Amino acid sequence: MKENLPEARSDDEALAWRSDVAQLVTRAFVGIFVTSAAVIGFAMERVPNRGVLIIGTLVAAGALAIPAFTCRPRGAALAWLIVGPSLAMALMGYSRVGVLSGPGVSLMVALMLAGLLLGHRAMIGLTVLAAAVLSVIAWAIVSGHFPAPHPADIDMRRAGTWARSLLVSFVASSLFGGLMVVVVTRMERACCSPAKKRCAVSKPSELAPKPSCKPSRASSWRWWGGSRPASRTTSTTI
Repeated sequence: MKENLPEARSDDEALAWRSDVAQLVTRAFVGIFVTSAAVIGFAMERVPNRGVLIIGTLVAAGALAIPAFTCRPRGAALAWLIVGPSLAMALMGYSRVGVLSGPGVSLMVALMLAGLLLGHRAMIGLTVLAAAVLSVIAWAIVSGHFPAPHPADIDMRRAGTWARSLLVSFVASSLFGGLMVVVVTRMERACCSPAKKRCAVSKPSELAPKPSCKPSRASSWRWWGGSRPASRTTSTTI
């Protein structure tokens, strides 16, 4: 029973760390979604579905604002509350502006958050789901069942296209870099913790005496076929 206490304590620390990371990401995503709504409103053409995209972004920001200021819910529920809207907005971006850099970076961050907060199984499942949804979107646009992106929204000669795409890319990349710093810092603290140091010192390989390469006098006498002198004592070097 006592042997399982360190493992249980380690699991509790890991869950607490994931919960803290989720709280930080929640507050960051509230600002990101509000900024995205403003960018969509000012940097995209007035197409019929633009209002739906803005409303969806503001709803996602409002949903994340609740745990950001109340710290409820926590755990897996909060993780899904973060990953779900971010993945949905990335897929909606593909349907509105095609394969520009903004939706791609947003999708990468959403899947990375799924792996960080929910585990590798959830990340793999959501990756397969996103690939299937994007395949359907691509087929619908190519076959004419879904309207293609507005030419002005993907025109490389417009400054608004560059501003929108680069802003989303740099914001998502900054979030990705910040999360990597948090993960690496966590790993460094785990490797340098006092418990790890005690475990490292108490390894049998480090506590065991190291054999010497210098032969003892007794072994030297046996090597040359002689007998050990009775009047002399031999000490083995360790």
